[in-house]
Amino acid sequence: MPMLDRLKGVFDGGKVVEEVMAKLDASQMKLAEQQAALDRLVKAVSDLTDSISTSKSYQEELHATYKESIANAEKLKTELASDLVNVQVLRSQLQNTIAIKISEELKAFTSSFRDKFDDVTRLQQQSAAISQDLGKLREEINRLAALGSKIKESDLQLTNYAKQLEANDREKLNMMKEIDTLQRLVGSMRRQQPNS
Repeated sequence: MPMLDRLKGVFDGGKVVEEVMAKLDASQMKLAEQQAALDRLVKAVSDLTDSISTSKSYQEELHATYKESIANAEKLKTELASDLVNVQVLRSQLQNTIAIKISEELKAFTSSFRDKFDDVTRLQQQSAAISQDLGKLREEINRLAALGSKIKESDLQLTNYAKQLEANDREKLNMMKEIDTLQRLVGSMRRQQPNS
């Protein structure tokens, strides 16, 4: 019996060894699976780390670009404000220059108009004086003509007076034409002068 018990123990021991080997194989397979899962996890962590690093670099670059854009915007704002001030100053100077120029032109026009008006007035006065002189001269000629009809020797002198009268009439007519022209010029200048 002791031999049978030993054999039985040996057989039982072999069975145990098989079970142990089976469990060992199962453990190794499970370990290999866990190792593969760990490798995948390590790779995923590495990829995530790379992605985070890339994202951080991109964020830093984006932040730097944002700061640069803000600085450029502030600079542009300052330049625009300066340009606006310059434009306002230039517009004010231009308005003042135009106002001064218009004032000078109006003064020159007014002075010229007054001079021409004075000339017309002077010519009118001269024309009136000439008309009076012509009237006196005509009276004198009429008197001389009356005398001339009585005195034949006065015929030549009377003829000279008649010629003088014709010449004076022509001169008066020319002066009246000049006065009419000047009056039209004054009327035109008055219409062109702006209302004050």
